[in-house]
Amino acid sequence: MSRHSTLSLGACVVTRNQYRFDDLDLPNLVFYAEMKPDSLEYEEDALRVGCSQLQCLEKVATKAPAYNCHSPEFNGGVTLQLIREVALTPAQAMVAFADWLRFQCQHGRHGDFRLVPVVDTLFFDPSRFALLADRHLGHNPFGWYGIELHSLVRGRYGEETTLTDLVPDDRAKPHRADHDAAYLARIAAKLLF
Repeated sequence: MSRHSTLSLGACVVTRNQYRFDDLDLPNLVFYAEMKPDSLEYEEDALRVGCSQLQCLEKVATKAPAYNCHSPEFNGGVTLQLIREVALTPAQAMVAFADWLRFQCQHGRHGDFRLVPVVDTLFFDPSRFALLADRHLGHNPFGWYGIELHSLVRGRYGEETTLTDLVPDDRAKPHRADHDAAYLARIAAKLLF
């Protein structure tokens, strides 16, 4: 796929209701999975961000600085090895995600709708997701549709407007894929409803 691995995947249904993050699990509106790295190659700054909120590192990072991305003793290679041992394979994560999407379509209380991904930037996440989906599902469940929030917000409210101007960033765990997805869903709801 690429030299650097995607370590987690998060998604959240955009609804008219403004749920607190803790309430999103109850109606099964949020998806989260951590994935084994495809490669042990990494860019340290990016890996530190990517590992900063992974569930599989929470307990071990408090006991061993090599797994703590905030520590000067952080060791990316050792951390990726641990993630390889405990996380889902990318194929397992993508199948679980496809199952979650099917559940949302079949059992959701969202009426007649089309699956449309909402992303904060076009330059990274959508292309990585498309590659993962193609490799492990054989297709992209979203097709080639999508909404990119930064452009939408700036086009509607002006160039200087940021996402946090619209919805305060109150994520308990920024850079964890499910928390990021829930935050983006709140912004999308504000724009769409």
